[in-house]
Amino acid sequence: MFKNIKPVIGMLHAPSLPGSCGFYGDLKALRSFVLKDAENLVSGGVDALMIENYWDLPFVPGAVAESTVANLAVLAREVKDRFKLPLGINVLRNDGVSAIAIAHCSQAQFIRVNILSGARLTDQGIINGKAHEVLRFRKKISAENIRVFADISVKCSVALAQRPLKNEVEETLERAGADGLIVSGESTGKPVDLDQLREVKRLSPKNPVWIGSGATLENILELAQYADGFIVGTAFKEAIDEPVDARRVKSLVEKLRKGALV
Repeated sequence: MFKNIKPVIGMLHAPSLPGSCGFYGDLKALRSFVLKDAENLVSGGVDALMIENYWDLPFVPGAVAESTVANLAVLAREVKDRFKLPLGINVLRNDGVSAIAIAHCSQAQFIRVNILSGARLTDQGIINGKAHEVLRFRKKISAENIRVFADISVKCSVALAQRPLKNEVEETLERAGADGLIVSGESTGKPVDLDQLREVKRLSPKNPVWIGSGATLENILELAQYADGFIVGTAFKEAIDEPVDARRVKSLVEKLRKGALV
């Protein structure tokens, strides 16, 4: 799927979509914002893009509205048609079925599911993993080519009960059917726990392990020793609610490329 080792997935944080509390009524401006961010990410050298309904606050804990699915699908398809890179879909807070549907119609290659297996306590309440629905739906629409990347101990959540990390990794891969794992910090932009990252990679030698938050210009080479790839959003902006800065993208990607070849 990716042409470079240690690929970088650049995040497209979509502004509030129709139906969400923050939607300001201008679909044209929303579309322009997403496409400009995509342009800056691609010109900066990322290996792939991923779009999510980042500003649809407060998030829905279950299935999102039909309007959210429709608007994300339209945006994703336009991004995919304009920029010839692999594309991923994340439907927050945890709608993996809709993510598969959007990926299928937009010809995206992968999705992210925050809680695929088990259950976590979040600011939306207790969210249960629905791997059975996600993978059965993927099979139903003959979309097995779409990869499912799932978080381990996802950010902005806590476990309902302490469990061995080994069990969580094995269950997410073997019983829930994830194609790859994502390790993130406590919240958006926060760095990962290096001990946890090393252990997840040790337990998942054959499946890719992605950094899901907190990768920066300063720590990218250290993280690259243990991670197979990076999902980056915050580090590419002056602030989380600002547009993507192509210079920041280029600096991080170039440093990683040079370091990864050493």
